Amino acid sequence: MLHIRILHESDSKDLLQFELENRKYFAASISDRGDDYFSNFGIVLSDDIKDQTRGERRFYLALNSSGDIVGRVNLYDIGMRANLGTASLGYRFGERFCGKGYATFAVSLVCEKAKHELNIDQLKAMVAVQNVGSQRVLEKTGFLVTDGTPTHFESNGKSVEAIHCPMLTEVFYMAFHNVR
Repeated sequence: MLHIRILHESDSKDLLQFELENRKYFAASISDRGDDYFSNFGIVLSDDIKDQTRGERRFYLALNSSGDIVGRVNLYDIGMRANLGTASLGYRFGERFCGKGYATFAVSLVCEKAKHELNIDQLKAMVAVQNVGSQRVLEKTGFLVTDGTPTHFESNGKSVEAIHCPMLTEVFYMAFHNVR
C-alpha cells in the first residue's frame, strides 16, 4: 500500500539517501541537481520547509507499507500567478519503484489534496520530451500532454526539451478516482 505525507525536517536523512540512491537515474531524464545540492542538503531542506510554511510550496513524500520513500510529489508556485488557485506540479520516483503505478497513484492523491485542502483548481506540469513514462503518468491523472512545440529551458547548466502540460480540470476531477 502506498500513502503520502507532508515533508518534515526530520526526513532529511532518509530523503538524502533516496536522492543519492537515485541520482544517476534522475539525471538521465532531467539535469542533475549538482554536488552543492547534496553537500548542502540540510540547508536546502530547511529552505524548502520555510517555503512550505509560507504556503509557496508543498512537498509530499510517497511511502510504501514499509515506510520507505518511493518518490516525492511537489507543488510549487502556489498562487504566484494572478489567479490564486494555481500551482505547478513536479515529481520523481525511485528507479526500482517505476512502472508499478506508484507515481500515478501518488500524483492523483496530491492533486486531490491540492483541490480540497489548498483550493487549487488549476495545475500545470512540465515533462521532458524523452520521458515517456512521466508523460503517461500525467495523462492518467488528467493532464493534457500535447504534441505542441517543446520548450527549451536550462536546468543546472543543461538544456532540457520539455512539454507544458496543463491539467484538464473537469476531466481530471471526474476521472482521477479511476486510477486507484
